[in-house]
Amino acid sequence: MSAGAPTDVVGSLPHDLRLTALEPHSDDRGTFIELYREEWETGVAPIQWNAVHSEAGVLRGVHVHPTHDDYLTIVRGRATVGLRDLRRGSPSEGATACVELSEQRPTAISIPHGVA
Repeated sequence: MSAGAPTDVVGSLPHDLRLTALEPHSDDRGTFIELYREEWETGVAPIQWNAVHSEAGVLRGVHVHPTHDDYLTIVRGRATVGLRDLRRGSPSEGATACVELSEQRPTAISIPHGVA
């Protein structure tokens, strides 16, 4: 976890999972937040970019990527991200955690492949 990442975590984070605090820059025009910079040590190299909007109370299905990592942040609202380390032989094999992400405390989460 990055020093000072202002995110609520319940449980044991899987090995190599990273939280990166994002810094909003606000003025009377609105807010600007850098979501990703190549020099940040996120542990991922961007391959694909996605955006999703969900209504309140929606549960998205569990998924795991066997070969690529995820990088996730919330730009509006909040989400609870449930995690489980499915990697055999990982130092944190079987570890589970819930991470609360929200627009009030911008944070990005880097999820290693093999973690659901």
